[in-house]
Amino acid sequence: MRPMGRKNKKANESPMNYCFFDIECANCYGGKGKICSFGYVLTDENFNVLEKKDIVINPRSSFNLGPDLKLAYTKAEFRQAAPFTEYYDEIGALLEYPEYIILGYSIENDCNFLRSDCKRYNLPCFDFPFYDVQCMIMQMFDLQNMPSLQKALEFFGMHEDQEIHKSDDDAYMTMLAMKGACRHLGITAAELLERYPIAQGTLKDYEIHSNYKEERERQRALRDAERQQAIAEANRNRIRYNSPNFYAFQRHLRRLAGISGAGVLDGERVSLSSGYEKNNYRQMLKLTELITEAGGHYVQKASQCSLFVACEEIDGAGNLMPDKRRNVVEAAIEEGSEARIILLPDLLAMLGISEEELNAVPLPEEASGAVESSTQKHSRRRSSHKEEHPVADETLSGDEVSVSVIPDPTNEPEEAASSRVLA
Repeated sequence: MRPMGRKNKKANESPMNYCFFDIECANCYGGKGKICSFGYVLTDENFNVLEKKDIVINPRSSFNLGPDLKLAYTKAEFRQAAPFTEYYDEIGALLEYPEYIILGYSIENDCNFLRSDCKRYNLPCFDFPFYDVQCMIMQMFDLQNMPSLQKALEFFGMHEDQEIHKSDDDAYMTMLAMKGACRHLGITAAELLERYPIAQGTLKDYEIHSNYKEERERQRALRDAERQQAIAEANRNRIRYNSPNFYAFQRHLRRLAGISGAGVLDGERVSLSSGYEKNNYRQMLKLTELITEAGGHYVQKASQCSLFVACEEIDGAGNLMPDKRRNVVEAAIEEGSEARIILLPDLLAMLGISEEELNAVPLPEEASGAVESSTQKHSRRRSSHKEEHPVADETLSGDEVSVSVIPDPTNEPEEAASSRVLA
């Protein structure tokens, strides 16, 4: 009977033999491979071949190989062979022998085939540690995509034909790839395994554990978390209609309306592209302050501006996004308006601030891109009546937003101001 399992002995503890194996399947219906051949090559630590064998197996299932896969035997030869159960002990003794280090190319697929047939025939799962030569080569050359076995051999100046798939031949090519990697780095087989622990894995209790797969999932989770954080930060920096940022920005503009400055924008009514305004809350807070200090006045209605600042934005497909405010200004210029159009870098130069400095402006602590519910909005209105400055009540009408100032009942009555603001 075959051994019942072994510990993952370190490759450099003592001279070891290496077992390279490969599996071919008749089909993978339902994601479960039906093994039709198991090939292996045994070598010593210097890659001297000790044994090479191909075990032909009756898959007891139909063949569906696809147009690009050709096997070394006929269907009749497979049908005449014994089933997987007859070779279970022989394969298990090979894979679980403690003095063999088990290797393969994209070996997780082969391990999946093994556990599928073990389940299929109600047999105990094999238990062994393994190393993936493909993973080693990916790490060695810092590859993002998994190279085929033929491509891996080409990295080391070897050109082997893999048109006909014969399991022991593919196992032999896997051995050549590892041998080429050792020669390329000038190290031994044991040192190669020690250098790339990420290539290690195990098959046990029908579960496949792979250091590479687990690291890849960890990196993916990290990227997803970073992406979600970036989205959250971007949303916090947006001026969405009916959001706290929207109301805070309107209060900010009314406060600036009572301030007069002097400078390069003396008397200019400045407006920016609506796309930039909506997606850059903290930058807009700073820009409008600088515009006011330079003697200008920020207006949101493009038809009222004398100086329009175009901020070109690109969508995910690389196309220039439409700018409704710019279209309004260009139409007005065609009709005789004296309004001018400049680009954002020109405005920043006039205001004496770089784009890096502008983008480094921190978000206010209370910034939020979330849209308010009706309850939140009414609560904000009630609490805002006690503030020193009036707040705005916004309603949508077509492509515009109507902003009406609500007087503070605790102060002297004042006439409600109203303006039309392009959405």
